[in-house]
Amino acid sequence: MKIPSTWQIFCPDSEPENMWIAEKRNRAGKVFNISRNFWAYLSDRYSSNLENPGIYVLVGGNDERTIYIGQSENLFKRIGEHLQDAGKSFFNRAIFVTESNLNNAHFRWMEAHLIQQGRDTKRYHIINGSTPNKPRLSESDASAAQEFLDELKQLFSIIGIDAFITPKTISLTEQSQTETRERTRLDTELLEYILAFVHRFQSGTGFAELTIGEMIATAYDGLPTNELSRALPRWGVKIRRPKAGGALVCFSLSGQGINQALRGTRWQDGWKVTLARMPGAVKSTTPMSFDGKSARFVSLPIAAVLPDCHEIPEPQVSVSRRKSTAANGH
Repeated sequence: MKIPSTWQIFCPDSEPENMWIAEKRNRAGKVFNISRNFWAYLSDRYSSNLENPGIYVLVGGNDERTIYIGQSENLFKRIGEHLQDAGKSFFNRAIFVTESNLNNAHFRWMEAHLIQQGRDTKRYHIINGSTPNKPRLSESDASAAQEFLDELKQLFSIIGIDAFITPKTISLTEQSQTETRERTRLDTELLEYILAFVHRFQSGTGFAELTIGEMIATAYDGLPTNELSRALPRWGVKIRRPKAGGALVCFSLSGQGINQALRGTRWQDGWKVTLARMPGAVKSTTPMSFDGKSARFVSLPIAAVLPDCHEIPEPQVSVSRRKSTAANGH
């Protein structure tokens, strides 16, 4: 069972990118995170805290994904040596870990463990030349080292260093199920987008605006106006009622209306494939006429397009109408 824990972080000069110190309740240790350029400040105020055994991690590289892991009986002296070492010029910040209840053997054990785990996870570039062997510890000492190491890895994760976190493995079945769910979601969103698209068409002496979904519902229930009956297939959609029963909504694969509606969206290049793989979809083998233009199409059951197709919207005719000269007596 995972136990909740609390880390307290103190910023000595109020700038966390320069330096911070983390402490955990009921622990005698401290974790120092300091930028390379702030070393002089650390040496003036906290050198006595670091003249102790511990482990350290040097972090750097252009993307801060390169690390070096070490341990020393005197952290302050060891980091000072690294600052003078051209081979360690890569690091931008250093993290030092001390714990007065642990000794150098504990830290050597933790160093070997972190190097090996960092190499196993392959998340970061570990530049240590070799992986040292773990020193022999008693069962209780090894347990104490592992307990503190688990707490330390938790802090590393909090501050964005996931070098020691083993990636979660996903089985092929889980991956396939995840991909299927994501594909289904995107397919559904495509249809929802098409149905929500607002189409403006001539109606009587003015213009009406309906979504494609509303137009399909009106046409399916047999209440379309002559203008709507022409506007829907002209846009690229047609209702088909096979003799075997079960109405179908047919989407033209050459429909300019659909192409225009999807222009600039993530579906603009692949909507035909997406529509054809939806549940119940059938891709035609022979063309059909859409407003006098022959085109192949993808058909979907009406229930897949309009689960509730009994609500018939009334077309909203704009107040801007063409005035008939004869009607006005002119």
